[in-house]
Amino acid sequence: MRSSAPRTAETRGVLYPARLPSMRRVPAPPEVAEFVRWFWIPEWDIAPGRTSRQYIVSYPACNLVVQPQQVTLSGPTTRVSYRDLTGRGWAVGALLRPAAVPAFTPDPARLRDREVIVEAPDLHAEVVAAMAIGDAEQRHAAAVAAFAAWLTRHLPPPTDRDRLANRMAEVIDADSDVQSVTDAADRLGISPRTLQRLALRYVGLTPAEMIRRRRLQEAAQRVRTDPTASLAEIAAELGYADQAHLTHEFRQRLGFTPATYRGEVRAMPSPTAVAGDPASDGPTLRGLEFASSEFGGSKFASSEFGGSGFGGSGFGGSALDAPAVRGPASRGRSGAESSAGSATRPSRDGVAGPVLARIPAGQSGREATSEGG
Repeated sequence: MRSSAPRTAETRGVLYPARLPSMRRVPAPPEVAEFVRWFWIPEWDIAPGRTSRQYIVSYPACNLVVQPQQVTLSGPTTRVSYRDLTGRGWAVGALLRPAAVPAFTPDPARLRDREVIVEAPDLHAEVVAAMAIGDAEQRHAAAVAAFAAWLTRHLPPPTDRDRLANRMAEVIDADSDVQSVTDAADRLGISPRTLQRLALRYVGLTPAEMIRRRRLQEAAQRVRTDPTASLAEIAAELGYADQAHLTHEFRQRLGFTPATYRGEVRAMPSPTAVAGDPASDGPTLRGLEFASSEFGGSKFASSEFGGSGFGGSGFGGSALDAPAVRGPASRGRSGAESSAGSATRPSRDGVAGPVLARIPAGQSGREATSEGG
């Protein structure tokens, strides 16, 4: 299996970037830049009988993911997860910005740690066709173009409130000085109560949860990439009360201590760079280890792949009653299936991960939402 480790700036959220499969992160085209943070495309070819496990701390975001078998929407995650990759496969994910979320669900909190099937046969068919192109650069460009065109057709123009939600996510994710809900509210010029409502409506997590996720991703990245920094120094720089606070957060959210994590990373072999792969000079999808959001925030992610990995999204699972969400999903399902590889997403403790539910087909736009932005 070939592997690469994406740039450090792209690996926040991916705990073991040396284990990454081939991974590309593509900036969102201008026409969808208000809806997508980036697109992430992992591809893998695992030897028969072997499994590649990818651990992810996803971005606090939703990911819309096209896989050979289906299209799924992954909600924000609240815990570390891992994905077991087998066989040969790929995914094309969009780490969604908050402005895109109301078009898919009026209540993203109901999608926490869950993945739902999206009825979008046209999106599925176009991306699958693009991923069949032989040249990697061409197929990735074609897949992103098809994905972006579908979003442009189905999502309504962003409102002022949508743009405020995007700004909220940018402030919380990019400003390390934002250590509290009050800090974030002050940066945005709104009340903490308004910020709470905005985060739950557009992300599905509280702003405090979003801040903790960013800080944990930053801590894991520092522990991994800066072996000279003591854990006490890292804790102080990132706003933890002390080293014991940092250790507690690691143990509670990840299931191991930062000292254990640093030891495991040091023991791992160096990743093999892939010629021509722009992600070969550093580590994640916050993208994807499918990821996490981005393997948008993704969620692989997540959101990274989306947010580190499939950016917060998982593969496989069985059907549940669909949550009460309607969005720009098209009617029907693509009949295209694949017997290629698979990716499964149990939680860190080994319990089976979120199972799939189907989003009912509905009209595009916001008519199903309660606030219109």
